[in-house]
Amino acid sequence: MFILGDDPEELRDLDEYLSDTDELRGCVHPQSRPPGPEAMGPTLEALQIVLAPGGAAAVTASMIIAWLRSRRASVRISVRGEDGKTVDLDARGVSSLDSEGLQELTTTLLHTLDPEQRPPLDR
Repeated sequence: MFILGDDPEELRDLDEYLSDTDELRGCVHPQSRPPGPEAMGPTLEALQIVLAPGGAAAVTASMIIAWLRSRRASVRISVRGEDGKTVDLDARGVSSLDSEGLQELTTTLLHTLDPEQRPPLDR
């Protein structure tokens, strides 16, 4: 799966946040694009998270949501599962959710991260 974002600094922070989690240590791989003519070095554009089958998808979903809740309102990311399904998230939308909304979002994100977790009608 991949996490894409417009702000390389926010992605770097998310990388550190996820990598500090025992279940995800060694699973998060920053993906950079080569520097353009004006750039001093490569630019972080995505995080690839490689989970073993039956791995830490629930932990990953919860950690992404917790991280977003702690961010400023303008942070946006897209989470793309291995099957190409994408969920777009922004800090403003996540921080305003009640407990039921958070549960629904966590479930949606979990289904994106691990297609095996999807209900039969969603396959």
